[in-house]
Amino acid sequence: AYVIAAAAGKKIRGNSDISAKSAVSAFVGEMNARAGAMGLSGTHFCNPDGYHNADHYTTLEDIARIGALALDNDTIMKYARTPQDNVIYASGQTNKWKNTNELINPESGFYRADAIGLKTGSTDEAGYCVLTATRDSAGRYYVIGVFGASTGDARFADAGKLITILKSSLAQ
Repeated sequence: AYVIAAAAGKKIRGNSDISAKSAVSAFVGEMNARAGAMGLSGTHFCNPDGYHNADHYTTLEDIARIGALALDNDTIMKYARTPQDNVIYASGQTNKWKNTNELINPESGFYRADAIGLKTGSTDEAGYCVLTATRDSAGRYYVIGVFGASTGDARFADAGKLITILKSSLAQ
């Protein structure tokens, strides 16, 4: 997150010579500006990775709106739907990347073929969180969030139950 934020921050500032710290700060400033322009009044970012800071916060409604925007971004969705990937760097070094969203992992007991990736996270303060989505038969997206679960497994179990409830209510 910091490497991407620093690269983006340098572009935002139009200066490839600024320090990584200044570049990350520019990126976070842009995140807050965009959140404000979107009317996300319950969100304030302090860092690009979501780790705890007393002044770094969001609401379920705001993060769901951000997730809805992500659904329209092909690059984000490519990786949000990918359970794992083998990354080969320009140096030839390889790295196995694993998505932490168990809802999209076919080998997981929490797997849901109708779940669409999005975001996982956890901190001591926020608990275990997941933002996912699903589609109805007409192709409409529904964003589902679970915040503050007591365990990593609980967030996926709760999200799966919410998908089931949503699909059941849509079928009626």
